This record gives sequence, C-alpha cells and structure tokens, in this order.
Amino acid sequence: MPHIAAFGQAAFGKDVLSNYLKEKLNNGILWERASFADAVKRVFEESFGYDREFIEKWKRIPEPPEGLELPVRQSLQLIGDGFRKIRQNIWIEIVFRNKFKNLLIADGRYFNEAVHVRKNGGINILIYRKGFMNIDPNPSEAELKSKIKEFDNKYEDGPVKDEHFDFFIRNDSTLENYYKKIDTILMPYIYKRFEHEII
Repeated sequence: MPHIAAFGQAAFGKDVLSNYLKEKLNNGILWERASFADAVKRVFEESFGYDREFIEKWKRIPEPPEGLELPVRQSLQLIGDGFRKIRQNIWIEIVFRNKFKNLLIADGRYFNEAVHVRKNGGINILIYRKGFMNIDPNPSEAELKSKIKEFDNKYEDGPVKDEHFDFFIRNDSTLENYYKKIDTILMPYIYKRFEHEII
C-alpha cells in the first residue's frame, strides 16, 4: 500500500508538502493526512485540558503558557520521548494500525520512522530549508541534521540512493517555486513509484 512521509526539521515545509500532495493525489485514490505527533498532542490535550488550536499556537513560542512549567514544544517532546522509552515504536504503531489507508505523513523526524514507512510500502522525502536549521538538541530536531547536510552537499533535488530516504527536495525560495518543484520533479517520481496503485 502506498504511503508518503515528509521528513525534516521544524518549519522546513513538511506540512506544506503534505497538504499539497493531498490535493494533487486525491484525484486518484483517497489519501489521508497523518502525523506521528498527533497521538502525542492528544495525550497533551487530554492530560492538561488544552485544545489543538492552543497547541499549534504555543508550540512555536519559547516561553511556557500560564499554568505550565515548560514551553509547549518542550512538553510535547517530553511526552514523545517518555513514551518511546517505554516502547520505542509506539507512535509509529499508532499511525499504522489501520493499514487500509494510504497515508501522507507530515512530520517525519526519526530514522526508525523512515524504516517503518518503507516497510509498509511507502517512500520517504527529506526536505531542507536553508536558513531554518535549528540547534535544538532534542532528537526530534537533531537526529536528521547530519543527513540533511550530507544530502545538501551531495544531491540535486530529486531521487537519492540512501538506506532511509528516497527523495530530497529543497524548500529554498518562494512558496510558488516550492509548488513548482513538487509538480515538475516530485509528482512524476511518485506516479512512477506508485503507478499501479494511484492511476
């Protein structure tokens, strides 16, 4: 079953890519947006009584909101990392429990996530946005940094030969240019890879 996962650091354009692909690909078969962090956010919501709008607003603010001791992003990282210590692949397992859906996963950040996407018939797209690389030491931001730097020095935008990733794309200009790259470089690759499933 075809799946597509977008990987990269925060603010690299993973959501933009996934939303655009959903528009394009749903002319064929049904694709559903998915997120490894969705279940993490649900734990936060149910535990502390905040809604998703609050999380999305505060996750980019470095100070904690009133009533919390940590910023929201750091709180989400703590939940994610803590559950991984109990069961390493728990957030991955939650996403893939329903194997009858074609998934567009918008928040890949770990190598083990890339392994499971491929294991479930998918492709992994690594995104780089020059000037937006952060220095957050948490593995959710740090794990892919060396791979991104390697690809930036080694590859043009397009398919790559790698044990984890299938495609590399730079979000390095305007939004319109990013869409153009998706249309002219990535979409033909996706159709070729999944020609029997999405036509």
